[in-house]
Amino acid sequence: FTSQNQYLNCKYINNTQVFEVGRESYGTAEVRSEANAVFKNCEFIENKTFSGAGIFIKIHSNAFIENCYFKDNEAGTVITVLNSDFTLVNSTMEGTQYPYQVNYIQIGHNKNFPYKKGSIGIIDGCSFKNNDGYIQIVDKIDDVTSISNSLFFGNGRALLRDGEGTTYITNATITKNHTWEHSGGLKTYGGKLHVRNSIVYGNTADYCCSPEFSSPGV
Repeated sequence: FTSQNQYLNCKYINNTQVFEVGRESYGTAEVRSEANAVFKNCEFIENKTFSGAGIFIKIHSNAFIENCYFKDNEAGTVITVLNSDFTLVNSTMEGTQYPYQVNYIQIGHNKNFPYKKGSIGIIDGCSFKNNDGYIQIVDKIDDVTSISNSLFFGNGRALLRDGEGTTYITNATITKNHTWEHSGGLKTYGGKLHVRNSIVYGNTADYCCSPEFSSPGV
């Protein structure tokens, strides 16, 4: 059994999820257990949660997110994708904040969920502005994430990738992002990162060197 749901012109405003140690985290909107969901023209504003203040996608699910607006959410993540696929197009995310580390989009795997080989993530035509933190990818060898035609401005870095998979960045503008550690632009620990026809300029870092890029894998 798989669900097929559509959420059109919906508003998720000022929702709060309480995090408890040892219990599973839940998002403001959940797509889970082989579910398929479409979010179009939705707004996620001032929601508070540990993970997934916007959408939490997990356990072999797939979400298509189009023309959505994520603003001033207070969370460790706004969109979380675990063992699943997603597409985010023509959407804006801004003003995300959290007292601790923020990954405004988190892409990866949870060992407690059934493994999914070859997860696919697509981000196209999106703007990420003035968010704490960055997009974090911790993937497996067959996973692919594509980021294209998108703007990263004023964030606490654009991207941190780790794991064994592959990320493509194409026709993106990455500028004026700042981090307290290495590399305000792009940072990788593992896997492959391909950057094509993109502007990576004017990013800064408090710690040491490499304000734009930091990684042997770039």
